[in-house]
Amino acid sequence: ITPTLRLNLTFNTDFAQVEADRQQINLTRFPLFFPERREFFLEGQDYFDMGMGNTIIPFYSRRIGLAEDRSTVPIIAGARLLGKVKNATIGAMSLQTASRDSIPSNNYTVLSWRQDVLKQSTIGVLSANKYENGRLHSTSGAYTRFSTSSLFGSKNLNIGASYTQNFNSDGFDANANAQRLYLSYPNDQVEFDMSWQRSANTYNPEVGFLRRDNFQEYYIELEFRPRPKNRFKWIRQFSFKALDMNYYTYDNTGEMQSFFYEIRPLGFDTRSGEFIEFNLQIRAENLLEPFEITDGVVIPMGEYWFNRMEIQASSFRGRPWSIAGKTSWGDFFTGQSTTMEYSFTWRASRFIKLNANYEKYWVDLPEGRFDTDLVGSRIEYAVNPNLFGSLFSQWNNEDKQAILNFRLHWIPIIGADFYFIVNQVYGTSLNRWELERTTIVGKLIWRFVI
Repeated sequence: ITPTLRLNLTFNTDFAQVEADRQQINLTRFPLFFPERREFFLEGQDYFDMGMGNTIIPFYSRRIGLAEDRSTVPIIAGARLLGKVKNATIGAMSLQTASRDSIPSNNYTVLSWRQDVLKQSTIGVLSANKYENGRLHSTSGAYTRFSTSSLFGSKNLNIGASYTQNFNSDGFDANANAQRLYLSYPNDQVEFDMSWQRSANTYNPEVGFLRRDNFQEYYIELEFRPRPKNRFKWIRQFSFKALDMNYYTYDNTGEMQSFFYEIRPLGFDTRSGEFIEFNLQIRAENLLEPFEITDGVVIPMGEYWFNRMEIQASSFRGRPWSIAGKTSWGDFFTGQSTTMEYSFTWRASRFIKLNANYEKYWVDLPEGRFDTDLVGSRIEYAVNPNLFGSLFSQWNNEDKQAILNFRLHWIPIIGADFYFIVNQVYGTSLNRWELERTTIVGKLIWRFVI
């Protein structure tokens, strides 16, 4: 439309070329967050961010074209407008999905306007809307952020506030809202952060995501990162965390919901690119009802406090090979648990890269003992800059499924993409692999500039 304003139109949209979601193990009572992987929604994602963090997300693009079980819902057509007009950043998107099984056809429309003020600050508004069977739901709000990089001469400071409210055509609830206030002092040798946020008991952003609901959170963190000058020359920077606390309460009762407290007696980055840290943690969960943590293992309602320790380390990722890992152990509800998470990357040549990851959880409770495994691997290869592919596999013993994804991407000319994808799902519940589903897709994308 203009050099700084772009309009995209899409018809019969599909995302067959998108790689499968990374599997996750969930031993909490809260839903898992899966990041957006579809290119259409990743482009301009920041235009629709209100700065409310990862717990309250007023607009979550995975609500469009995906069901709750992450299966595909067809998108009939859509339009997207992104860009800048003078000091204003504008985002608008509207898509119509088709009906599928018991899921009705819906329209999703999100509008965003952000105005630059002062030197580095902004104010903005956002409205995420869903129209379904004659009913309109809207989550709308405003936000502001004051930023400076010249505090005390050269220090950074960010202060922000956000507010969102639900509006429904079938009734208005003045209490269905969420807010966030935050202050961040992110600097090289000292970092200080604090925030407060709230999601009311009846707040429900139908085009958004809530990691938890009916809560208030109080958060504070203080970290010191001195740089040694004479001694410890092989260390680039230390990391000492004096305070890292999240305190959650149930918004409707004021009772504790969750608690997390961490200190870091020692952590450091080396000049060669490695890092290691050791953390001490206190955690708590207040269960108002029994919690089934895995099949057949139910934790009784009550208040539980855990003491845990954690070690994290990583080698320099710029080398041909690198390894990273995290291990934690200690109390867990009524018993004990140990977790291990490791990943290994090897750049065998400029044409091929291999990655493997493994997560293991051992849980020992009076209510039952169990362990979980999550294994993943990925091979990336490139014949040349215009022809490359990947082979991705993952398995976990909770779902008892192995997923294989083969993806070939060819760029015949600039503006065109051809994908060849093979997806396979194997059941492993009978201690052997049984092929459940195979999907083979070829897709050609040809872009036109009008």
